[in-house]
Amino acid sequence: MQTFLAISTLLISQISPIGSHSFILPLPNSIVVNPYRSPNTPYSSGHRGIDLSGNLAEPVFATNSGTVLFNGQVGFRKVLTISFGENKVTMEPVCSELEVGENVTQGSQIGTICQVDENYRWHCPNCLHLGLITPNGYLSAEYFLGTLPVSRLKP
Repeated sequence: MQTFLAISTLLISQISPIGSHSFILPLPNSIVVNPYRSPNTPYSSGHRGIDLSGNLAEPVFATNSGTVLFNGQVGFRKVLTISFGENKVTMEPVCSELEVGENVTQGSQIGTICQVDENYRWHCPNCLHLGLITPNGYLSAEYFLGTLPVSRLKP
């Protein structure tokens, strides 16, 4: 139990520079349709983000103010990555006209949900994948959206 508390405290102290609950939803009024599932190892399966309900061509808004780090094709889908400090938010599939190095303001429109390649079987049709990457690895974006259920430890 003491080990768990020490690790929890360490993790929270590592992520506090972002600010608790500082994100806004990239899709207003969306809900989480697929939650974050942490992998057992950096190379094992998991779901390194959350999927939000959405529709093709729906506007996507910046979750935080930051700088465009990547905007382009990854495999069979378009990905947009925005950095803020040492952290990054990835969203896919997003079609955007933003240039790498361009600054964005929280709440500004940054693109739209776009179609993935027809040869790709997308794991979540009609949704937006939102990932959060910190120097310590992937975390659930739900914590910063204020939608992560509170964990309760039993004696």
